[in-house]
Amino acid sequence: MQTIIIHYSEIGLKGRNRNIFENKLIKNIKAHIDQLGSFKLVHLHDRILFEQQDSSDISKIKTSLLHVFGISNFSFANSIPLDFEEIKKQTITIAQKNKFTTFAIKTNRINKKFKISSQHVNEQIGGVILDNFKNKKVKLKNPDLTIYIDILYDQALIYSEKIKACGGLPTETAGNVISLISGGIDSPVASYQIMKRGCQIIFCHFHSYPQTSKESQDQVKKLVSILDQYQQNSKLYLIPILDLQKQIVAKCSAKLRVILYRRMMMRIATKITEQENAKALVTGDSIGQVASQTLENIQAVSQSTNLPIFRPLAGLDKEEIINIANKIDTYQTSIQPFGDCCSLFVPDSPETKARLEEVIKNEQELEIDALIKKSLDQLVIKQF
Repeated sequence: MQTIIIHYSEIGLKGRNRNIFENKLIKNIKAHIDQLGSFKLVHLHDRILFEQQDSSDISKIKTSLLHVFGISNFSFANSIPLDFEEIKKQTITIAQKNKFTTFAIKTNRINKKFKISSQHVNEQIGGVILDNFKNKKVKLKNPDLTIYIDILYDQALIYSEKIKACGGLPTETAGNVISLISGGIDSPVASYQIMKRGCQIIFCHFHSYPQTSKESQDQVKKLVSILDQYQQNSKLYLIPILDLQKQIVAKCSAKLRVILYRRMMMRIATKITEQENAKALVTGDSIGQVASQTLENIQAVSQSTNLPIFRPLAGLDKEEIINIANKIDTYQTSIQPFGDCCSLFVPDSPETKARLEEVIKNEQELEIDALIKKSLDQLVIKQF
């Protein structure tokens, strides 16, 4: 019988409320893998075991677990009776399936009543490998093959691979936040980074249809569907802002257009936080990457809301952001050439060091409350 061993790291540092995080992690794992087979849950102090009760598809389970925040690493282990001779046989079987020159045995004896200490298990099993395989050497650091042996109370688990997962904290342990997502590279990565801290992301996408194509909305829907693999049950607000953009173009300074667009987006997103019981906003800003992301312009945009604005990419360069986008599989979708609302009516020389008093003076020409209400009245919500 195979057993999935789930290890977590950060959760283990929690104090009295650790069980809240463990229980949420277990719930999230079940939501990802229950449809893939039948499992028996065993919760030990520092790990979670899911014992397979049928012949489940290991590759699908692996893919699902790679999308569960809170897991540090996981393994697929063979479960055998708590008998030293059986442990020897299973170790030889695993070694036969691998090509290696150097190896190490690492035993974790949770069951202290088991007569042989961890060190002696390592030594004796290591001797078995040396006796049964020619020209092999023990190497404790970075060996070709590591065989792990977990001595539990009623069984032993033997495995040779620890699969690195995405870490972080379980989804829904930190509350709701609103992410302003475009079809570009940065904002999906920013959403992922905040999801990783246990937040449930509600997505807001601002569009200028029909001035921009429907494909830009479809692109965002695809990005959210990719990110939904990490948190599930995602919600996307599709919010039209073409009318407010036209009013900004007609009545305000051209060089301030993008800043004024973004301040209106912040106000609309703030209204949505009230509906969704969300406590903060998320953007994909990276300091200095484009004109709207200078410190002065970031300050001017931030002043439009009283909510915290998380900018998890603030200190990353484009290459670092692209690396994460490739890792989470959003990059190829993000680079599709569909224009977004912020690229509409952009002046040749946008302001890079906006003065707040000038921004506020320009906004006095706008019917702010009416424009916000119109966008909110026309929005569409898509559930995933």
